[in-house]
Amino acid sequence: MRLTPIDLLHREFRHTLRGYAPAQVDDLLREVAADLEECLAENAKLRDDAARLAGELERFRAMESTLKEALLLAQRAADDARNAARAEGEAIVSEARREAAACIEAAARDVQELQHRRLRLAAELRAWLLAEVAALDELPTADRAHPRHAAATAAPTAVVAAPASDGDKAQPASGDHAAN
Repeated sequence: MRLTPIDLLHREFRHTLRGYAPAQVDDLLREVAADLEECLAENAKLRDDAARLAGELERFRAMESTLKEALLLAQRAADDARNAARAEGEAIVSEARREAAACIEAAARDVQELQHRRLRLAAELRAWLLAEVAALDELPTADRAHPRHAAATAAPTAVVAAPASDGDKAQPASGDHAAN
């Protein structure tokens, strides 16, 4: 059986002839009872504190678990967002490359078309010049005696017509030349 402060205060001892002084024993019992009462009160407080702290510890462990789960979810969300952004970036770059290739292809077609047009215009110009030279050759001889005409007809001229592309036909123009 556990000893309580009240048990100490009500404890009675037998009196003997050569025993301890009863007043001193009673004083000591009162002091021990007071100390025991303090110890028991402190022990009860400590038990309450331990129970309260155990409850808080359990609550904090639950919060820790929730925070860990939230952190994992946030990490997964960040990873997913990063992967989605990377995939979107790659798609944008791929689309930009396709568009750039299409622009380059269109520019190459335009360059080819302009080269064909230049060749056609050169052929038309040659044909026109040949027609003009032929017209000059048909002038009366009196007009040929003119010094400017004599110098123009004295030098032999060789005109090479450029090959016409498909669909382009060099037509000699007489008189006025119609430009495209």
